[in-house]
Amino acid sequence: MARLEGRPFTIRLEAALKGSSVRSEGIEAICGKYVDFAAIYANLDEAAALAKGRADAFREYFLRALPTLLTFQVPNTYEINYHGRPLRSHSLGQRASAMTLFLLSQQEHDLVLIDQPEDDLDSQTVYEEVVKRIRKIKSNRQFIFATHNANFPVLGDSESVSAFSPFDDRIAVSSASIDAADTQKLIIRIMEGGPEAFARRKTIYEHWKAIAMERTHASQIAELLNAQNQLAIKYDAQRVLDHADEYVVDLSEDGRVVCCAQLKRVQWYQAEISHVTTHLDFVRQGRGARLIEAAEQRARKDGARLLQCTVRTAQARACSRRPVSNVARHFGNPQTGNNVTVWSKALNHPQNNLSRDG
Repeated sequence: MARLEGRPFTIRLEAALKGSSVRSEGIEAICGKYVDFAAIYANLDEAAALAKGRADAFREYFLRALPTLLTFQVPNTYEINYHGRPLRSHSLGQRASAMTLFLLSQQEHDLVLIDQPEDDLDSQTVYEEVVKRIRKIKSNRQFIFATHNANFPVLGDSESVSAFSPFDDRIAVSSASIDAADTQKLIIRIMEGGPEAFARRKTIYEHWKAIAMERTHASQIAELLNAQNQLAIKYDAQRVLDHADEYVVDLSEDGRVVCCAQLKRVQWYQAEISHVTTHLDFVRQGRGARLIEAAEQRARKDGARLLQCTVRTAQARACSRRPVSNVARHFGNPQTGNNVTVWSKALNHPQNNLSRDG
């Protein structure tokens, strides 16, 4: 049952009790306890008691106005809350996000068509709240979006993508699966600004990722290295941050560092990968091999001609794919029992891949 909210309920009761000398505190108490005048009538003696010393007057005036009170109705009001706050207190973009999620959640229609859902939404909101929601519910209904935001077709895993191009008095339409090469080229050209812009952003983002390491990740790297390597000098977050551009990391789904390696230039022609370390909960998933491959690609990009990789034997076994190179040597320390495998290879041949099966 909807409560008669706020002043209309109170004002109407005050008008009915005018001249009864029932105090405003009593009226407020009655309006706060009962949902409507029918509820007051059904519990009249109890309600009258809230009028304190004017119980009889309350009962008399209420019954006198009963016909109009029982037929009195104010429109029900609804309030939409978003992230625990009323929608009206949010920004325009947050309101747009809330209404988009509301539309997506309606289940009485098999088809939902939205024109430019990204309007007033930042890209993070598009992905975190809208696209993730679409991925969860798209199997139950069909969604059609007219959009210029690549997050919808790409991260939303669209089944079909249509590109529209105007030509004089006609419009050319190209439709295909998102897995089709031509469709992917259209997405990059139209939504990403073209291959050059796409590649440039990718390069810049990778650079940012390499140099803008968060202290939390630095602490996680240091903790991982210290826990699984026999180190003469222990790592700490500051030591990692001082050489942040040397680290290659792999993150879990919740953003935690679960695999890391250090790539540093030891000569003008030579780079070295060391301390390839995988968290014990994530071994045998191919993470170490992928990390070595990523480090090799970075070394190539930086112009290194010779690459050396030093991996503890236990860590080498943790990789799902054994690194292969031109030369491999094994060394053991009889005092510490620390056994390592060292691979080295020339990078002047594009088919030499340190982490590719041979």
